[in-house]
Amino acid sequence: MTSLRLAMRGLVSRAGLTAALLVVAAFAVAVSAAGGIYLRAAGESLLTDTLAQAPPSSAGIGITVAVKSAKDVRRLDAAVASARPVLPALRAPVTGLESRTPLPVGAPGLDFTRMASLASRSDLCDHLRLSQGRCPRFSSVEVPAQAAVSQALASSLRLRVGSRFRITGYGLGTDPRELTVVGIYAPSPGDRGWFGDDAVYFPVADPFANNPPAEAVFVDQRDVASSFGSGIDIVARRDLVTEPTRVRLRDASNVPIAVATFQRALREAVPNATIQTSLPALVGRAQAGRQALTVPVLLAAVQLGALALLILVVVAAMAAEARAGEIALAKLRGATGGQAFALATLELALVALVALPAGLAIGWAGTGMLARAQLAASTPVVVTPPAILAAIGAALVALGAASVAGLSSVRRRVLDQWRHARSDQAGRRGLLLDLVLGAVAVAALVNLRSAGIRRGGGVDVLA
Repeated sequence: MTSLRLAMRGLVSRAGLTAALLVVAAFAVAVSAAGGIYLRAAGESLLTDTLAQAPPSSAGIGITVAVKSAKDVRRLDAAVASARPVLPALRAPVTGLESRTPLPVGAPGLDFTRMASLASRSDLCDHLRLSQGRCPRFSSVEVPAQAAVSQALASSLRLRVGSRFRITGYGLGTDPRELTVVGIYAPSPGDRGWFGDDAVYFPVADPFANNPPAEAVFVDQRDVASSFGSGIDIVARRDLVTEPTRVRLRDASNVPIAVATFQRALREAVPNATIQTSLPALVGRAQAGRQALTVPVLLAAVQLGALALLILVVVAAMAAEARAGEIALAKLRGATGGQAFALATLELALVALVALPAGLAIGWAGTGMLARAQLAASTPVVVTPPAILAAIGAALVALGAASVAGLSSVRRRVLDQWRHARSDQAGRRGLLLDLVLGAVAVAALVNLRSAGIRRGGGVDVLA
């Protein structure tokens, strides 16, 4: 307890040197930990960006299945609900019903028809780009079904808002049912909300064809479901969008297994379902990108950490020199070599102990600021086990530097220890060393800023 109290008094009496030693030690710990922390954050950001920039149909899961009755639709929904928990990053499915093939569409007073597909989606009104009218809603089966038609179909069949038309085969069972135009839309194939189904709703026109492409006639899902048994082949769609921020690196290795489990459970319940996804491939691509970041990130951390530790050794030697008189006095009072060594190193050991949590906090905070500026929004910045081990290693190096400096001081003769004033030559050597270290630090930072990443994409090893 007496040694600890003396060490604390010594730290306070040499506050300037203690602060310098603590700053350098904490910086070395922070740099050592920041490499692992940033590498994890960069991997999280890369995974989020990869999923966010991919087409929703690739990052999510698309399901299509032919259905003949409302019972088939309910069985599909139950299967999807049962399989979803294995992939918690999936949003609630967007549901849709549509005709398998385009159908003839005719208007009163015209002796010709045009082809169009009958379609519906639960999020239709969020993505339909209307030029006239409004989004269709469910209407009573006693009145015509509300529909939105494309500009091309409206022009070809001379339809406007309020016009009535027929789709061959559409009705209540075997009874035909008219439709009324409540909206006219412009195709929006670039909208990601269609989940890749825009190729079905807005097919590319054939430049050599006289008729317009078979674009979709949109109605409410319940109006499509009311036509079961009318002779129209109906396909149910379930589009499950992946929430990119809910897929984390800790889950990445389990994604292929989870997707396979999802597909197996769905096919057991609905054998004729078609399932499309590229989610495992996208996650694998993100993991490969993270592995490519490992070498340059760790190399930069090692360079900065080595520089900090080199400065730490110099500062530790200065601190040990400042205690030379106290150690000599302790020896004159009969202190053993072990006691003198403890007196020489205890102060630096306390500094290293304080520098460990302080450096971890600084590394985490600094990486968080860098992540907010450079990485994807909401990227988690966490202190990982490798970062903690690196920080402990830096703290142990700091403690080792203190031990070496203390051992050198203890081994001196008492008379030499009293001569605490260094010669002019030693002062010049110390000044020269400081200048060299400062020049190396400035050169390293300039090189890292200007040539860290080459134009060809490679990494400058010196930087």
